[in-house]
Amino acid sequence: MLRFAITIMLLCSTVATPVWSQAKAPSSAFKTETKRVAIFKDGYGYFSREGTATLEDGWASADFLPFASYGSVWAYVLKGDAEVTGLIATSDNSIPFKDVDQLRERLADKIGSQLMVKHDDTQSQGELTHVLDDMILLKAAGQTLAVRLADVKSASLMSYPLKIGTNTKTGTVTFGIDYLRAGIGWAPTYILDVKDETSGMMTLRATITNGAEDLSNADVFFVVGSPNITMKGQMDPLSQVQIMMAMADEKSRAGGAGGFGGAMQNSPGGQLMGEDRAAANRPTTNFDSTTPVTGQGYEEMSEFFF
Repeated sequence: MLRFAITIMLLCSTVATPVWSQAKAPSSAFKTETKRVAIFKDGYGYFSREGTATLEDGWASADFLPFASYGSVWAYVLKGDAEVTGLIATSDNSIPFKDVDQLRERLADKIGSQLMVKHDDTQSQGELTHVLDDMILLKAAGQTLAVRLADVKSASLMSYPLKIGTNTKTGTVTFGIDYLRAGIGWAPTYILDVKDETSGMMTLRATITNGAEDLSNADVFFVVGSPNITMKGQMDPLSQVQIMMAMADEKSRAGGAGGFGGAMQNSPGGQLMGEDRAAANRPTTNFDSTTPVTGQGYEEMSEFFF
Protein backbone atom coordinates (compact mmCIF):
# COMPACT_ATOMS: atom_id res chain seq x y z
CA MET A 1 0.00 0.00 0.00
CA LEU A 2 2.83 2.39 0.87
CA ARG A 3 4.61 1.59 -2.40
CA PHE A 4 1.40 2.32 -4.35
CA ALA A 5 0.96 5.70 -2.63
CA ILE A 6 4.54 6.74 -3.38
CA THR A 7 4.07 5.86 -7.07
CA ILE A 8 0.93 8.00 -7.28
CA MET A 9 2.71 10.94 -5.58
CA LEU A 10 5.63 10.76 -8.03
CA LEU A 11 3.28 10.64 -11.02
CA CYS A 12 1.27 13.63 -9.80
CA SER A 13 4.45 15.58 -9.19
CA THR A 14 5.63 14.91 -12.75
CA VAL A 15 2.33 15.94 -14.37
CA ALA A 16 1.85 19.02 -12.21
CA THR A 17 5.21 20.61 -13.04
CA PRO A 18 5.54 20.64 -16.83
CA VAL A 19 8.58 22.27 -18.31
CA TRP A 20 6.53 23.40 -21.33
CA SER A 21 3.27 25.08 -20.34
CA GLN A 22 -0.14 24.98 -22.06
CA ALA A 23 0.08 28.55 -23.35
CA LYS A 24 -2.24 29.23 -26.29
CA ALA A 25 0.31 31.16 -28.33
CA PRO A 26 -0.11 31.19 -32.12
CA SER A 27 0.94 27.89 -33.64
CA SER A 28 1.99 26.82 -37.11
CA ALA A 29 -1.26 24.80 -37.03
CA PHE A 30 -3.95 27.46 -36.87
CA LYS A 31 -7.73 27.76 -36.89
CA THR A 32 -9.62 30.03 -39.26
CA GLU A 33 -12.95 31.85 -38.92
CA THR A 34 -15.31 33.23 -41.52
CA LYS A 35 -15.17 37.02 -41.25
CA ARG A 36 -17.11 38.17 -44.32
CA VAL A 37 -19.34 36.70 -47.00
CA ALA A 38 -20.95 38.32 -50.03
CA ILE A 39 -24.07 36.32 -50.90
CA PHE A 40 -25.33 36.15 -54.47
CA LYS A 41 -28.88 35.25 -55.46
CA ASP A 42 -27.90 32.23 -57.56
CA GLY A 43 -26.76 30.01 -54.69
CA TYR A 44 -23.11 31.12 -54.46
CA GLY A 45 -21.18 33.13 -51.91
CA TYR A 46 -17.76 34.76 -51.80
CA PHE A 47 -16.19 33.95 -48.41
CA SER A 48 -13.28 35.53 -46.53
CA ARG A 49 -11.65 33.66 -43.65
CA GLU A 50 -8.82 34.75 -41.33
CA GLY A 51 -6.42 33.11 -38.90
CA THR A 52 -3.08 33.79 -37.19
CA ALA A 53 -0.12 31.40 -37.24
CA THR A 54 3.54 31.23 -36.24
CA LEU A 55 5.56 30.11 -39.24
CA GLU A 56 7.60 26.92 -39.00
CA ASP A 57 10.30 26.71 -41.68
CA GLY A 58 8.18 29.10 -43.75
CA TRP A 59 4.97 27.04 -43.55
CA ALA A 60 1.69 27.06 -41.64
CA SER A 61 -1.23 24.60 -41.65
CA ALA A 62 -4.86 25.76 -41.72
CA ASP A 63 -7.77 23.78 -40.29
CA PHE A 64 -10.04 24.49 -43.25
CA LEU A 65 -10.02 23.61 -46.94
CA PRO A 66 -13.10 24.95 -48.75
CA PHE A 67 -15.24 23.24 -51.36
CA ALA A 68 -14.50 26.11 -53.73
CA SER A 69 -15.21 26.92 -57.36
CA TYR A 70 -12.40 26.39 -59.83
CA GLY A 71 -9.58 28.92 -59.55
CA SER A 72 -11.20 30.99 -56.79
CA VAL A 73 -9.06 29.95 -53.80
CA TRP A 74 -6.65 32.72 -52.87
CA ALA A 75 -4.48 33.04 -49.74
CA TYR A 76 -2.70 36.23 -48.72
CA VAL A 77 -1.06 37.94 -45.73
CA LEU A 78 -3.05 40.49 -43.74
CA LYS A 79 -0.46 41.13 -41.03
CA GLY A 80 3.21 40.20 -40.95
CA ASP A 81 6.34 40.54 -43.04
CA ALA A 82 5.73 37.71 -45.51
CA GLU A 83 4.17 36.82 -48.84
CA VAL A 84 2.29 33.66 -49.73
CA THR A 85 4.19 31.54 -52.24
CA GLY A 86 2.28 28.25 -52.28
CA LEU A 87 -0.74 26.22 -51.21
CA ILE A 88 -0.81 22.46 -50.75
CA ALA A 89 -3.82 20.24 -50.03
CA THR A 90 -2.47 17.30 -48.06
CA SER A 91 -3.29 14.58 -45.58
CA ASP A 92 0.35 14.47 -44.47
CA ASN A 93 1.29 17.20 -41.99
CA SER A 94 4.48 15.63 -40.67
CA ILE A 95 6.42 17.53 -38.02
CA PRO A 96 10.13 17.22 -38.88
CA PHE A 97 12.58 16.95 -35.99
CA LYS A 98 16.20 15.93 -35.51
CA ASP A 99 16.22 15.06 -31.83
CA VAL A 100 14.13 15.07 -28.66
CA ASP A 101 14.85 18.73 -27.90
CA GLN A 102 13.65 19.89 -31.31
CA LEU A 103 10.55 17.67 -31.11
CA ARG A 104 9.69 19.12 -27.70
CA GLU A 105 10.16 22.65 -29.00
CA ARG A 106 8.00 22.08 -32.09
CA LEU A 107 5.17 20.50 -30.11
CA ALA A 108 5.16 23.20 -27.42
CA ASP A 109 2.92 25.56 -29.43
CA LYS A 110 0.55 22.84 -30.64
CA ILE A 111 -1.34 22.24 -27.40
CA GLY A 112 -4.97 21.50 -28.27
CA SER A 113 -4.17 20.13 -31.75
CA GLN A 114 -5.01 16.62 -32.89
CA LEU A 115 -1.74 14.69 -33.12
CA MET A 116 -0.71 11.27 -34.42
CA VAL A 117 2.60 9.79 -33.23
CA LYS A 118 4.41 6.57 -34.06
CA HIS A 119 6.36 5.09 -31.18
CA ASP A 120 7.61 1.63 -30.19
CA ASP A 121 6.05 0.06 -33.30
CA THR A 122 2.71 1.55 -32.18
CA GLN A 123 0.61 4.39 -33.57
CA SER A 124 -1.33 6.65 -31.19
CA GLN A 125 -3.50 9.68 -31.83
CA GLY A 126 -5.47 12.20 -29.82
CA GLU A 127 -5.56 15.77 -28.58
CA LEU A 128 -2.18 17.03 -27.38
CA THR A 129 -2.84 18.29 -23.84
CA HIS A 130 0.64 18.57 -22.29
CA VAL A 131 4.25 18.73 -23.44
CA LEU A 132 6.46 17.79 -20.51
CA ASP A 133 10.21 17.55 -20.18
CA ASP A 134 10.39 13.90 -21.22
CA MET A 135 6.90 12.99 -22.43
CA ILE A 136 3.71 14.19 -24.08
CA LEU A 137 0.12 13.51 -23.03
CA LEU A 138 -2.56 12.65 -25.59
CA LYS A 139 -6.28 12.63 -24.77
CA ALA A 140 -8.67 10.40 -26.71
CA ALA A 141 -12.02 8.78 -25.87
CA GLY A 142 -11.88 10.12 -22.32
CA GLN A 143 -8.49 8.55 -21.61
CA THR A 144 -5.01 10.07 -21.37
CA LEU A 145 -1.97 8.37 -22.88
CA ALA A 146 1.61 9.26 -21.94
CA VAL A 147 4.23 8.86 -24.68
CA ARG A 148 7.95 9.27 -24.01
CA LEU A 149 9.53 11.80 -26.36
CA ALA A 150 12.56 9.56 -26.76
CA ASP A 151 10.31 6.82 -28.16
CA VAL A 152 8.63 8.99 -30.81
CA LYS A 153 9.73 8.05 -34.33
CA SER A 154 7.37 10.41 -36.21
CA ALA A 155 4.65 12.94 -35.44
CA SER A 156 1.92 14.39 -37.67
CA LEU A 157 -0.87 16.90 -37.26
CA MET A 158 -4.41 15.77 -38.02
CA SER A 159 -7.35 17.84 -39.34
CA TYR A 160 -5.19 20.55 -40.93
CA PRO A 161 -5.67 19.87 -44.66
CA LEU A 162 -4.28 23.11 -46.13
CA LYS A 163 -0.59 24.06 -45.95
CA ILE A 164 0.41 27.65 -46.73
CA GLY A 165 3.98 28.42 -47.78
CA THR A 166 5.62 31.83 -47.49
CA ASN A 167 8.89 33.52 -48.43
CA THR A 168 9.78 33.98 -44.72
CA LYS A 169 11.10 31.21 -42.47
CA THR A 170 9.83 32.51 -39.12
CA GLY A 171 7.44 35.07 -37.67
CA THR A 172 3.80 35.52 -36.71
CA VAL A 173 1.46 36.04 -39.65
CA THR A 174 -2.27 36.67 -40.02
CA PHE A 175 -3.56 34.99 -43.16
CA GLY A 176 -6.64 35.67 -45.23
CA ILE A 177 -8.23 32.97 -47.38
CA ASP A 178 -10.85 33.93 -49.99
CA TYR A 179 -12.92 31.65 -52.21
CA LEU A 180 -16.21 31.30 -54.08
CA ARG A 181 -18.42 28.35 -53.20
CA ALA A 182 -21.94 27.05 -53.72
CA GLY A 183 -24.50 26.27 -51.04
CA ILE A 184 -25.65 29.71 -49.92
CA GLY A 185 -28.10 32.21 -51.38
CA TRP A 186 -30.68 34.83 -50.54
CA ALA A 187 -34.08 35.99 -51.69
CA PRO A 188 -35.84 39.32 -51.08
CA THR A 189 -39.30 39.70 -49.58
CA TYR A 190 -41.14 43.02 -49.90
CA ILE A 191 -43.90 44.13 -47.56
CA LEU A 192 -45.99 47.19 -48.42
CA ASP A 193 -47.82 48.76 -45.49
CA VAL A 194 -50.41 51.25 -46.83
CA LYS A 195 -51.09 53.94 -44.26
CA ASP A 196 -53.70 55.88 -46.20
CA GLU A 197 -54.48 57.00 -49.74
CA THR A 198 -51.32 59.07 -50.01
CA SER A 199 -48.68 57.32 -47.86
CA GLY A 200 -47.24 53.92 -47.06
CA MET A 201 -44.04 52.12 -46.07
CA MET A 202 -42.21 49.40 -47.97
CA THR A 203 -39.95 47.00 -46.03
CA LEU A 204 -37.37 44.72 -47.58
CA ARG A 205 -36.49 41.50 -45.77
CA ALA A 206 -33.69 39.16 -46.88
CA THR A 207 -34.07 35.42 -46.38
CA ILE A 208 -30.80 33.45 -46.36
CA THR A 209 -30.58 29.78 -47.33
CA ASN A 210 -27.27 28.47 -46.00
CA GLY A 211 -25.98 24.95 -46.46
CA ALA A 212 -22.35 26.02 -46.79
CA GLU A 213 -20.74 26.87 -43.45
CA ASP A 214 -21.14 28.60 -40.09
CA LEU A 215 -21.59 32.38 -40.31
CA SER A 216 -21.35 33.17 -36.59
CA ASN A 217 -19.97 36.71 -36.02
CA ALA A 218 -19.43 37.18 -39.76
CA ASP A 219 -20.35 40.28 -41.75
CA VAL A 220 -22.92 39.45 -44.43
CA PHE A 221 -23.40 41.41 -47.66
CA PHE A 222 -26.35 40.88 -50.00
CA VAL A 223 -25.45 41.28 -53.67
CA VAL A 224 -28.12 42.01 -56.28
CA GLY A 225 -26.99 40.00 -59.28
CA SER A 226 -24.79 36.95 -59.83
CA PRO A 227 -21.14 36.46 -60.81
CA ASN A 228 -20.62 35.52 -64.44
CA ILE A 229 -17.80 32.98 -64.22
CA THR A 230 -17.28 30.34 -66.89
CA MET A 231 -15.99 27.59 -64.58
CA LYS A 232 -18.07 28.51 -61.54
CA GLY A 233 -19.77 25.12 -61.47
CA GLN A 234 -16.50 23.17 -61.46
CA MET A 235 -14.72 22.33 -58.22
CA ASP A 236 -11.20 23.59 -57.57
CA PRO A 237 -8.46 20.90 -57.65
CA LEU A 238 -7.64 21.65 -54.00
CA SER A 239 -11.23 20.86 -53.03
CA GLN A 240 -11.22 17.67 -55.07
CA VAL A 241 -8.26 16.51 -53.01
CA GLN A 242 -10.32 17.12 -49.86
CA ILE A 243 -13.02 14.77 -51.17
CA MET A 244 -10.37 12.15 -51.92
CA MET A 245 -8.98 12.48 -48.39
CA ALA A 246 -12.46 12.13 -46.89
CA MET A 247 -13.07 8.98 -48.94
CA ALA A 248 -9.73 7.55 -47.80
CA ASP A 249 -10.62 8.34 -44.18
CA GLU A 250 -13.92 6.49 -44.51
CA LYS A 251 -12.12 3.55 -46.12
CA SER A 252 -9.60 3.49 -43.30
CA ARG A 253 -12.35 3.50 -40.66
CA ALA A 254 -14.03 0.62 -42.46
CA GLY A 255 -10.84 -1.40 -42.34
CA GLY A 256 -9.31 -0.42 -45.70
CA ALA A 257 -5.77 0.63 -46.36
CA GLY A 258 -6.35 4.30 -47.25
CA GLY A 259 -3.59 6.71 -48.18
CA PHE A 260 -2.56 8.40 -51.40
CA GLY A 261 1.18 7.94 -51.70
CA GLY A 262 3.08 10.73 -53.42
CA ALA A 263 0.01 12.82 -54.31
CA MET A 264 -0.37 13.96 -50.73
CA GLN A 265 3.23 14.69 -49.86
CA ASN A 266 3.78 18.19 -48.50
CA SER A 267 6.76 19.00 -50.69
CA PRO A 268 7.49 22.33 -52.36
CA GLY A 269 6.82 20.58 -55.68
CA GLY A 270 3.12 20.60 -54.81
CA GLN A 271 2.84 24.38 -54.75
CA LEU A 272 -0.39 25.87 -55.99
CA MET A 273 0.98 29.35 -56.62
CA GLY A 274 4.49 30.38 -57.57
CA GLU A 275 6.37 33.60 -56.91
CA ASP A 276 4.62 35.18 -59.90
CA ARG A 277 0.98 35.02 -58.79
CA ALA A 278 -0.54 37.04 -61.63
CA ALA A 279 -3.39 35.34 -63.46
CA ALA A 280 -2.11 32.90 -66.06
CA ASN A 281 -3.31 29.92 -68.02
CA ARG A 282 -4.73 27.33 -65.67
CA PRO A 283 -2.82 24.05 -65.95
CA THR A 284 -4.54 20.72 -66.34
CA THR A 285 -4.15 18.46 -63.29
CA ASN A 286 -4.12 14.67 -63.37
CA PHE A 287 -5.18 13.09 -60.10
CA ASP A 288 -3.13 9.95 -59.76
CA SER A 289 -1.06 8.43 -56.96
CA THR A 290 2.24 9.97 -57.99
CA THR A 291 1.50 13.48 -59.30
CA PRO A 292 1.52 16.43 -56.84
CA VAL A 293 -1.70 18.42 -56.98
CA THR A 294 -1.07 21.80 -58.59
CA GLY A 295 -3.17 24.69 -59.84
CA GLN A 296 -3.04 28.43 -60.41
CA GLY A 297 -4.30 31.29 -58.27
CA TYR A 298 -5.61 34.72 -59.25
CA GLU A 299 -4.27 38.14 -58.35
CA GLU A 300 -7.45 40.05 -59.14
CA MET A 301 -10.59 38.88 -57.35
CA SER A 302 -12.92 41.79 -58.26
CA GLU A 303 -14.46 39.69 -61.05
CA PHE A 304 -16.71 38.13 -58.45
CA PHE A 305 -18.52 41.38 -57.64
CA PHE A 306 -21.02 43.20 -59.85
